Parts: sequence; structure tokens; C-alpha cells
Amino acid sequence: MRAVEREYAVTFLPDQKTVRVPEGTLLLEAERLAEVETDALCGGHGICGKCKRMIQTGSGKQEVLACCFSVREDLQVWLPEREKRTRILTEGVRREVRPDSGISVVPLNVLPICAGEPDSIQERVQQAAERETGIPAEEIRIVPRLAGSMYRVLQETNGSCFGILYQNGRQTELLELCSEKPEPYLLAVDIGTTTLAGYLMKADSGKICAKVSRVNPQTVFGADVITRADYGLEHGIQELTQAIREAVRELAGDAAKAAGIVPRQIFLAAIAGNTCMHHLFLGISPEALVKAPYSPVVRESMELEEQEISIGIHPQGKIRMLPNLAGFVGADTSACLLAAEFDRREQVTLLLDIGTNGEMVLGTRERAFACSTAAGPAFEGAKISCGMRGAAGAIDHVWLEDGNIRYSVIGKEKPTGICGSGLLDAAAVFLECGILDSSGVFAGETKGQKKAYLYRGANEDESICLTQKDISELQLAKAAIVAGIRILCEKLQIRPEEIEKVLIAGAFGSYMNPASACRIGLLPGVRPERIEAVGNAAGEGARLAAVSRSEWKRCCRMAKKIGFVELAAEDEFSDLFVEELEFPEPFA
Repeated sequence: MRAVEREYAVTFLPDQKTVRVPEGTLLLEAERLAEVETDALCGGHGICGKCKRMIQTGSGKQEVLACCFSVREDLQVWLPEREKRTRILTEGVRREVRPDSGISVVPLNVLPICAGEPDSIQERVQQAAERETGIPAEEIRIVPRLAGSMYRVLQETNGSCFGILYQNGRQTELLELCSEKPEPYLLAVDIGTTTLAGYLMKADSGKICAKVSRVNPQTVFGADVITRADYGLEHGIQELTQAIREAVRELAGDAAKAAGIVPRQIFLAAIAGNTCMHHLFLGISPEALVKAPYSPVVRESMELEEQEISIGIHPQGKIRMLPNLAGFVGADTSACLLAAEFDRREQVTLLLDIGTNGEMVLGTRERAFACSTAAGPAFEGAKISCGMRGAAGAIDHVWLEDGNIRYSVIGKEKPTGICGSGLLDAAAVFLECGILDSSGVFAGETKGQKKAYLYRGANEDESICLTQKDISELQLAKAAIVAGIRILCEKLQIRPEEIEKVLIAGAFGSYMNPASACRIGLLPGVRPERIEAVGNAAGEGARLAAVSRSEWKRCCRMAKKIGFVELAAEDEFSDLFVEELEFPEPFA
């Protein structure tokens, strides 16, 4: 006789959510089952300490790591105050193009069928569309699931109705037959490792009607793509795929609500994201990305049906997946290239997206190379002792004023942590005032100490400081990016000083101080005045790909033209990486 599996109730406060789980279930898994917002930046390996929880058991209160603690009795769990106001970047470079999404509304006058005539209702609709558009009737596709509603619409309108057509190349498809003139919409989504950004546009004009954003729910499985990929290999990708599709579905719903429409009015969506996010969204295992030669399963652009993916748009809707460049240079980089019109750049330009994975493209319209380097999540506040996302309470900028260290806080609240831009500034300031030496070791008055304070709270837990380990994490991230830049320079046979323009994409690039970036040597040989923040260029590129078929095709051409450099295969990379761990001397 099989033993009955014991279950225990876990109640999460202040949410007042209770879930019953089998004995031995990790507390972090219970949080996922309860659908409470939580982070496990290290992917549940007990490294980052961000899942620290206070719990109440029969024996009293204690502090545990949710990723390491097994449930063996009924529990109450106090969740930390969540970063509800995370600063998510939706703005970026804007470029106007002629709307040509392929979605169009045409008036139809469908002739009735008289007794004895062999035509079907579908044929009459196709003939009406031919008279209006000039497209041969036999080239206009009507799917069977749409045919079922045509009779009703024609009866209601006496044959005078509207059709929503989608044209892509030689194929024309009738997406819907409407009694009244419809107003179709488009959706563009940038799936970032940490955040999602969505843009809702009118199909006829390309006008943006709503901008929405949210935190990527996959952060509970790890802060970076490698950690998430590892989780997928160990546990399967179903949870990861379900989480991101549901998030995009909610994003589409939020956008529709903000614009005063229903999601069914969205007929086309364009999706950009890094290669790992792209694969997980499509339900493709990332195994090939984490094993040599680190190749993507899918590189080319794709056009999918809503019925295949289900993101909550019109049932006959189309989904454009932008092309990946390589294993760790994804469709988000392709979208950035499109937004920045990299194919028309005469100057030697560096396009850099700094996040958990640093993607970069260097070159001109004639010749360019791309690479990806594992910067780690330090620039997003992860693996930093007092690190946090760019949310209310985060120190976002640090500077020297009359010999004193000053800082600003998002939301003008009491500081509760430091985000990536603040970390960059703090390191630059510490270098300037002698708190750090060029090797990254605490020097001067702080010599021998293990931390330097930015804010002293009522107790140590409330204080904001940077430790020697934090500085080391920053050095590792910085060295990885710089080594990548130097390798690309060698491929183009130029010196870093010859880079004429630096385009920084993403949230970190928008909020960072260029002078601080140069001071710590993040952009070797580059002066601050050459640096330009282009915001959420990936989101803008996705928007362009949704609004215009020609821009989408242009994006695909650029992706094929860019050369890829696998840094792991470059003999010099390791040496360059070690060389760049140190901070440079200030510019003369």
C-alpha cells in the first residue's frame, strides 16, 4: 500500500495567498505555484541572496533562502516589499516611415447568388475583393474557420460589407469580414531579459496609441539567459514558455485597454528579443545555445499564425518574428540595427546594448561585425550586495560636489539599494576621490576595508554600500565588454580611438552617465561627446517592422550582412579580458 503524500499549507504575506504543496517542496517553487511576484536572480542556486525570506513555523520565526528551504510543515512567509514601480524604458529613437504593414480595409459589394448558379459564397467574396483590389480572385485565400461567419455577415449587410486583407508578397488573405468599417491595429513587443515593452499602433497610419511595459516574469527562474537556459534544461521549458507567452498576452491586453479597444482588433504583431528569449517564446529548447558551437536553432525571420502561439490578438492575426544574428546576438540587435539605420552609416559606429548579455555591432554600412559577451547582470543591479533594478528607492546617480559624495534616488525616496547607472557613477567617483585604486582595490582612507558607504541607515541592514566583491563584479562586466570591443576593432583593423560614434541602446544606456562610463574604461578610447543614447531601439525596430513590410525586409537583409565573431574562439580574448580588469587613468 502506497504511503499518502503529505501536503502543507504555505501562506504568503501580505498577499494572503495560500497554496498547498507536497512535503519537501522548495519554498521558491511554492512561490511560483502561488503566483506571487518574486525574484531568484541566480536561478535558485543560493548565490545571490535575493530570495531571503522571513518565515513563521511552529518553532518560531527564522530567515531562510527560498531556493534552499524545503517545506516540511505549515508556514507563513513574509514577502519583501516589491519593486512595483520599476523604471522600464519604452522611449527610443523615432523614425517615421510610410505605413505599409500589409493590413488593409477594403469595402466589398458581394453579389447575391441566384438559384441555379454554381458559385459558392466564398467565391463571391473573392470576386468582390478582386473588383476592389485588382488581385485575382483565385489568389485571395479564405481560411475555413472564417468561411463559417461569412453567410451571417452577408445576410446582415445585404452584401455590402468590409474585408480586412493581409498581403505579404504574392499571398493575399482575408482575415475577417465585417458588417461595419473596422479599425485594425498593430502591436510591437520587445521581449527583454528583465523587462517587456509593447507599442500599439493604428494599422492605417502607424500612429502609436499606447505604450505599455511590465517586468519579465521569467526573472523568477534567473536574472540572466544562461541561468534560465540551465533551468529549462533541468526542468523542461514549458514553465518558461508559458510565462513569457502569458506576459505578452497580458501586455497586448494592457495596450488594448489603454487605447480603448479590444485585443481582437490587433491583426499583426512584431516580436523582437534576444536569441534565448526568442527561442523560449517559440517553445524551442535553448540547449543549442549553451553548448558549443552555441548556434541558434532558428536564425531567419518567421511569420507565424496567432493560432500557433496564442498571444491574445485576432484569431487570424499574424506574428512577425525578427531575425537573430547568432547564438547570443538576437532579434533585439536586429531591431536596433533597423532603428539606427545601420545600413546607411558612413562613420565607424559602435552599437552597444549593455545588459546581462552585452551585444555589440561595430562597422559601417559597407562592413560590420557583431559579437556577444557575457557581461553578467551587474549593470542591472543583480549580484551586487545592495543592488536592485531601476525602481523607486534605487540610487541612480552619484557625483562629487564640493568634495562631498552626493547621490539621487528614483522617486526621491529613502534609498533602499543601488541600480546599474548608480553603480557606474559610484565607481567613477570612488576612483576620482581615491577610495578605489586602478586595480579596483579600496585605497586611501578606506584601505583594508571591505566596503565603502554611500548611505548610512539607522542600522547596517538599511545602509547602502559597495563591497570589494561588488567592485569585482563590475570589473568582470566591464572587462568582458571592453575585450569584445577590442576584438571587433581588430576584425575591422582599426583602433578603438577611431570609433567615431557610439550608440548605446537599452535602459542602462539611457540612464548612465557617459563621463562615468569613460572614466571606468567601459568604452576604451572614446570621448563622452561621441556617445549617444538611443533608448529602447529594439522596441522601435520592432515597431518599424510591424508598420512597414519594406522595413521588415530591410531588417532581414541587414541581419544577413553582419559578420559574427565568436569570442570564445578568439585566442586573444582571455588575455584582453584580464588586461581590461583594471580601471584606466583619467583622460588628460
